[in-house]
Parts: sequence; C-alpha cells; structure tokens
Amino acid sequence: MARTSILTDSTSGLTPEEASPLGIAIVPVNIQLDGHSFREGVDLSAQEFYQQIAEGAKTLRTAPPTVRQFHDAFRALGANSDEIVAIHVSSRLSGLTSVARQAAQSYLGRTRITVIDSRMTATPLAWLATAAAEAAAAGVDSAEIVRLLRAMMPHLYLAFFAESMEVIQGGGLIRRTAAVTATPPAAKPLLMIEEGEIVALERSRSRGRPVDRLFEFVSEFSRLERITILQGRPLPEALELATMLNEEMPEQAVETRSYPPSVAAHIGTEALGVAVYEGLR
Repeated sequence: MARTSILTDSTSGLTPEEASPLGIAIVPVNIQLDGHSFREGVDLSAQEFYQQIAEGAKTLRTAPPTVRQFHDAFRALGANSDEIVAIHVSSRLSGLTSVARQAAQSYLGRTRITVIDSRMTATPLAWLATAAAEAAAAGVDSAEIVRLLRAMMPHLYLAFFAESMEVIQGGGLIRRTAAVTATPPAAKPLLMIEEGEIVALERSRSRGRPVDRLFEFVSEFSRLERITILQGRPLPEALELATMLNEEMPEQAVETRSYPPSVAAHIGTEALGVAVYEGLR
C-alpha cells in the first residue's frame, strides 16, 4: 500500500500544534514586516504578528515559498512516503501554487507529487488539508484523496468584509466587477471567494451592518457541517456574530479564530468573515 503524505501552506492558518498530530506538513509563506523577514508560523506566529501590529508595525509584504523551500519539504516527506498530495492557496490569489508546481516538476526524488489548487485560502484550505490527512491516515491512496478534495471544494465558502476596499483593491486580488467599480473606497461591500478569486456580491443583502450581513449569509444555508468566524485582531463584532449564530443554531458548533498574517497582508488586520462547509450529501 502506498504511503501518502499531505502538504499545505501557512495561508491555511494551521498552527504546528494543530498540523503535527494530523501528519500535515506546512510550507511557510515568507513575511516581511517593517523590513524584517520571517517564515510564517516558524519565526512568526499569528499572535506575535498581531502583537507587532498593535505596537505600531506598518509595512507588511508577503512572498511565496521558494522552489528550494518546496524541495526541502518534498524531501522531508519523501523519506517516509511514496506519494505527496500538496493542497495550496488559490492560484488566483497567490503565485504560491505555481511555485509548488514548478518545484514538483523539477524535483528529482522518486516520490509522486500531486499539487492541488484549492481555489481557497485560510480556514477552508485548512479543512481540505485536514480531510486529506485523515484519509491518508486511513490508508487511502493519493488518487482517492484528490477525488475527495474535488468533491469537497464546491461546498466550501468564505465571505468577509475587508478592512477597506483600498487595502484589497491595492493588492490587485479582486475582480473588477460592476459592483466593485461603483464601490467608493470607504465602503465595505460583502466579498466572497468564488472560483478561486475575490468578488463583490451584487445582491441587495450588501446593505446593513457587517455582522447582520454575515449572519444572513450563513442563515441561507440549508445544511451546515462547519462554521468558523474569522477575524484578524480581536473584534467585538466577532463575539457578537458568534452569539447570534449560537442562539440561532444552538446545536451547531461555531469556532472563532484569527486569519494568518499572509491573509492579513491582503485584506487588512481588521477584516471580519465567515467560513462555511456544507458537507457532502
């Protein structure tokens, strides 16, 4: 039986403490904060990052892992694996997946490597990596793991309000729809990752408080397996949203967590969002 290892990247927000027991390896995004370089999750935790932001750090940039960093990850996993499934951030949001594919093609080891574009980031990416790791631990081969991931991906959702449209438009991540073009920089439309890229929802529900609009977004699902509220720095609105969801869905677990620095670099440190997984029928 082929032994399969799972690799993801630090935009998933998985910490080493969460990933290690599951057998998930994480390749870190490179973070530059006020001129200092860090490997996300290795030299700089999310908690340390947000503390530095609170203390006045301002200039934040990111760069994908290098081909060499991927080769190092492949080599470490290949020592005990016949196959590697690498599930990464949407290629429409980052060049990371492209680098992963270049690294897989140029890697000289005998391990079979499959690179998957998750079309997601943050917690939905973490859910995919976790599902893949659980399947691998059960002895499922890489081809079946890929089929599982492909089945899950259409049922994952991430909706959020960025810190400002200026922050997100400046990063070039958002599709220039009519809704975006007509949106004043100070406005905060409801954004969503759709087909791997960020789009502004053009529906009437984009009016009202962000907390109410996110609550309405979640309430529209007829079935839910997982819900996570995402915030950067701790926000009272996140607590309010959790309270509203717990009251509306008392049997549904609702988690709240901080999105990682690599995501904060593109949506700001004070964004608020929800990740939803419908589950498979």
